[in-house]
Amino acid sequence: MLSKPLDGESLVLYLAVSEYSISAVLVREEDRQQSSVYYVSKLLHDAETRYTSMEKLVYTLILASRKLRLCGYSTCVSRRPPSDSAIHFKFYATNNDAEYEALINGLKIALEMGVRNLITRSDSELVVNQVNGGFQARGPRTELYLRCTKRLIGMFKEVRLECVPREKNSNADALAKMGSQKKAMLLRSIPLEIQKIPSIPEIEIMQVDEIPKKTWMTPILAYIHKGTLAEDKFKARRLRYQAARYVIYDEVLYKRGFNQPLLRCVDEEEGNYILREVHEGICGNHSGGSSLAMKVLRQGYYWPTMKEDAINFVRACDRCQHFANYSSMPVTLLTPMASPWPFAMWGIDLIGELPKAKGDVKYAVVAVDYFTKWAEAMPLATITVKKIRDFVFNSIVCRKVKPNTKNPQHGVFGANWEGPYRIKAILGKGTYHLEDMEGKLVLRAWNAEHLRKYY
Repeated sequence: MLSKPLDGESLVLYLAVSEYSISAVLVREEDRQQSSVYYVSKLLHDAETRYTSMEKLVYTLILASRKLRLCGYSTCVSRRPPSDSAIHFKFYATNNDAEYEALINGLKIALEMGVRNLITRSDSELVVNQVNGGFQARGPRTELYLRCTKRLIGMFKEVRLECVPREKNSNADALAKMGSQKKAMLLRSIPLEIQKIPSIPEIEIMQVDEIPKKTWMTPILAYIHKGTLAEDKFKARRLRYQAARYVIYDEVLYKRGFNQPLLRCVDEEEGNYILREVHEGICGNHSGGSSLAMKVLRQGYYWPTMKEDAINFVRACDRCQHFANYSSMPVTLLTPMASPWPFAMWGIDLIGELPKAKGDVKYAVVAVDYFTKWAEAMPLATITVKKIRDFVFNSIVCRKVKPNTKNPQHGVFGANWEGPYRIKAILGKGTYHLEDMEGKLVLRAWNAEHLRKYY
């Protein structure tokens, strides 16, 4: 509500400038309370926004003198901002940072107006309790904001910070929305301050210098830069011959080639990354070890153990192990047997009487091939000639085999090997019982010729 001035009364003119608007308010003072007499504001356009702060102040004073027509009044000009103003941040700020910035700017305005006793209200329970000492500040940025706030509070005689519900702080929320939207119609009624930097200093992050680790390139670089040689005469002579094949460009070591461009030298860690990208990256085709080493060489990289590292890398590749080719070489030393060929000699025996099982079976017939040690067994309830004849015909002459576990829909692109499996028990030379990685036992035994090592 505007107040009517008295004749001969001295009035105070407050001027406020921002990046996009200027404003002035004429105030009269009565019983140590200030009341608004008239208010003037203007939205800046184009070239006006590029005025300096002093030019904007002069422009505000000229605008106020034209509109207010201060004839016969004694006026004092001040650069104090009006009671309601919005702030727009030009830097990244979290919600808590924005609450602290609003509190700090409010305290600065109160100090500029000469206020000694102050009651400030905020709807941020976290900020209020941190300033009052109820909550602990977490994080270096929050500690800097809290320290800056307490330093400003120490300049007052008494400051009381209260927490109010958000529904009772609607005016502050409206100003916050105005500051974030920067609408032209709002800038004419409420002055907008543009804050480009935070009120606290930036946190300095100290860079920690890493200790350079020794690689195969360290002695070569030391010799090329400083001429450093080993004390051993033979090692020094070898290093001189070796360093002649290398050259340094832009502090990077390269290896000369006879019929190829310079090869960039890398250490083992970076070489492992290059192998992984070339072998199984976007354009990788899971090639063999020697082929992989040549591909890396054609890409312009080099380290001494390139070929050995490529072979070991391919050998440990999970996809390559599942799709590896079959090998016809024996995995164990051949053992001479009395039987001339497989399934030429069988040993058949009966076991029982055993405890009764399902189907009243209490006997078992077992047949073992002398050459391969292949075993076949069948439970029996009674021992008859027909059952023994059926066992020999079905299990030995026309032995039933388990279906192939390879998915026929995959065709030639399916994996050649399954697994991985662990060896549960060694039954004999080259014969094993297997279990999967979860400990589930594979039903039948496996010969070593159908297995390969998983890396």
